[in-house]
This record gives sequence, structure tokens and C-alpha cells, in this order.
Amino acid sequence: MKNSLIRWDSVRKIKNMPMMGQEMVSIFMKDQDAYLDKLSLFKRWLTKMNIGMGYGEITINMNQINNLDGEELTEIMNEYRKNRRKRKS
Repeated sequence: MKNSLIRWDSVRKIKNMPMMGQEMVSIFMKDQDAYLDKLSLFKRWLTKMNIGMGYGEITINMNQINNLDGEELTEIMNEYRKNRRKRKS
């Protein structure tokens, strides 16, 4: 699933969540199995571990992003999702 795009309408929720002292943004998919089926065996195993700890299928480590914190990114992404739904209606 390298370099593939995730459709906004396949996202169930986006949440800012800490993990072991690091700020993370977690993305929860509507169809978890469909997402997991696209991953390699190793990535599927890691993702299932994160899911088991209450995180979403996709997790963004905010240590890699210099100009935003997790709350800001979560807010921007949720606002974008909300506006996308309005345009489709």
C-alpha cells in the first residue's frame, strides 16, 4: 500500500492521541478489514497491535511535523472532512 491515497469518505474518525509520551494523530477507517487487506503481512501485524491498544488503522507521529501539533492537525483534517461532506451533499 505504499504511496496510496485514502479516500476521505472511507475515514470514520480522526483523533489526537498520545502514545508512549509522543503525540500521535490516529485515523480510524470505516472498513477496517478492507484497509488491513491492502497491507503487507508485517504492516498488518503492526497495525493490529495499534488497534488492540485503541488506536486507529493509520497513526501519524507528530514528531515528524515541525509546524503543527496534534490538536491542530486533527482540527484541520476534521474540518476538511466536514467540508468535503457538505460539497458532496
